[in-house]
Amino acid sequence: MKNYNMKKIVVLTYGDSSNPATWSNVPYLLVNSLRKKVNIKAYNIETKQNVFTYLFSAISIVLRRKSLYYFVRSKINYNIVTEKIKRIIEKEDNDTDMYLLLSYDYDITLYTKKKVVLLSDWSAEYIVHTWYNRDNYWIEKKYFERIKNTIKNAYEVISLVEDFKVYAEEKYKRSIKYYGMPINAFVDSNMGMNNIDNRKYITFIGKNSYKESAIKIIDAFNYFKLKSDYELHIIGMSRNDFNIEDDTKIYFHGYLDKGNENELEEYYNVLINSKMLINTNEKWAGMSSLMEALYYYVPLVISKNNEASKKFGDNNSFIFYSKNEQDDIIKEIRKICFLSKEEYRTVCFSAHSFVKGNTYDNYVDNIINIIDNN
Repeated sequence: MKNYNMKKIVVLTYGDSSNPATWSNVPYLLVNSLRKKVNIKAYNIETKQNVFTYLFSAISIVLRRKSLYYFVRSKINYNIVTEKIKRIIEKEDNDTDMYLLLSYDYDITLYTKKKVVLLSDWSAEYIVHTWYNRDNYWIEKKYFERIKNTIKNAYEVISLVEDFKVYAEEKYKRSIKYYGMPINAFVDSNMGMNNIDNRKYITFIGKNSYKESAIKIIDAFNYFKLKSDYELHIIGMSRNDFNIEDDTKIYFHGYLDKGNENELEEYYNVLINSKMLINTNEKWAGMSSLMEALYYYVPLVISKNNEASKKFGDNNSFIFYSKNEQDDIIKEIRKICFLSKEEYRTVCFSAHSFVKGNTYDNYVDNIINIIDNN
């Protein structure tokens, strides 16, 4: 193990980093990997939910449909969280080398002279401008101004999303680090080689925001299943989210919490038995689940129009591009299912090889080196 010169990193997360369910597993895996290499103090800066927070959110939504301004992003919450951060800094600042904040929302540089590094996926302003393709609502403007100042003032900013790096460098006129997307893996990758020749699951992972794509995939599978012994497994949504009757070949797992031993086992049982992972959403296809699938030797069926396609390119055998349309989805499912055993194994091993270096162990080395080399 490399000997780092640092004394301590204080990690601040909006949510409990000891809980794998927090923010798609990222804080949990990041903190645990850092702890193997340097002295870590981790703090949860989240504001507890209460009646007021829910009421505030409801009012904000009524004021502006699709507004991204709710209690967590309000000035009230900013002040509450800032007071927590100030107390943490007063306690830890003397022997701390670096503050790592897993958010773009809070400007720690106002309270410490130590180096502050921000790490997150994207800002709400990015979503407004690129996903919703609209101008800021008046209710959002002050919040977006705070984000701009926080990003500009930080010692370094790290994005988990390459598209946000490009956007933020133009928007905020500063350099943004991007080290790829670390893989949210909880079990050994060799598990992905188990049963590789006998996989019979076609798997979709996504929450309700991907429902439109899930419906198209269900429709495609309902046609394809008549001539196959494959099963469709959906993680992240339940049967009640869809107007379909019980079906012996479509299985809904709902949200699976990797902090729960039984649900963790269920998640990986589905993943390692998947012939493919499919999500043809044209905006965002759940990049973390795509990367994880590749790590466990599972090829992908995705849209050509989202960020994933930019990362994976046109020449990788483990990526099968499909329009978000039934006929095209059926065609790509068939293409994978009808590969010979040797062809399919080659595809699977290429998938793992493409991402095998994107472990959290490697990722945190990049974070530590930001400070350790200065």
